[in-house]
Amino acid sequence: MKEDVLGGEELGKAARAKKLIQHCIATGSIDALVDAIVVRKGDSADPRILHISSAYLPFGVPVKSFAGEFESGLIIAEGGTSIVVSATRKGDDAAYVARFLRPEVSQYRRGVERFLAYLRAVKSRAPHGVAGVISCGYVGDGIPYVVTRRAQGVPLGALSKKGSLDFDTIAKVLLGLCGTLIEMHAAGLAHGAMKPSRVFVDLEGDGPSVTLLPSGNHLLLHHPVTDIDRSHTGFGAGSVRYVAPEQIRGELAGPLTDVYVFGLLAYEMTTGDHVF
Repeated sequence: MKEDVLGGEELGKAARAKKLIQHCIATGSIDALVDAIVVRKGDSADPRILHISSAYLPFGVPVKSFAGEFESGLIIAEGGTSIVVSATRKGDDAAYVARFLRPEVSQYRRGVERFLAYLRAVKSRAPHGVAGVISCGYVGDGIPYVVTRRAQGVPLGALSKKGSLDFDTIAKVLLGLCGTLIEMHAAGLAHGAMKPSRVFVDLEGDGPSVTLLPSGNHLLLHHPVTDIDRSHTGFGAGSVRYVAPEQIRGELAGPLTDVYVFGLLAYEMTTGDHVF
């Protein structure tokens, strides 16, 4: 392969391998690289490589400027459905978060349209305890996006892992989250995809404040997919613990879904163990 891809002989094997992988990601040929390694190595190939697919790799931030007023920044997180980046707004010092759906998820237009319709409803009707939806729609080559205000504090999962919450604080956090869910349900909304990483807790000030990040992922699940495909749309190993039985059956999420997951979170916070 050309030196402009792999670099010169002065680079070590690890550096050259890294450049090759970056090139394959950029050109959409990571699957071909995996196939070549499997053919070359045969039975001696590391079995973990068989699980590598372009669908699980970052597709990069699709746009730098979008919606006429936002600038995308550093990558915050990547998941099976989307990439999340920091964002700024022209003429505004507030902190925002932009989320772009992955291309392989975006192709299911019915689910995407429901996803965006849900976020528009959240924008107009969600209570104070939900991170405000500022804008949503499409960018670039039809990639769906949503911009929300950046939540204060840290994810609930990080606090639970530290074991730093006393019972009084746990009770206040659960009461705050419960109040937000009650208001959402009264407004005709259900979260449908709640989990520790979408509940932010701010311990500063007079007491803990809770902010729930809107998702809409539960609406992306409703398209004909195989069991393997479900890992791209919300049923990955990190999320399945918080999927309600009706969602596994392929039914729509509703207020009772939120109540079920709230119970799971309450159990985890008070015992330090997962229900499942």
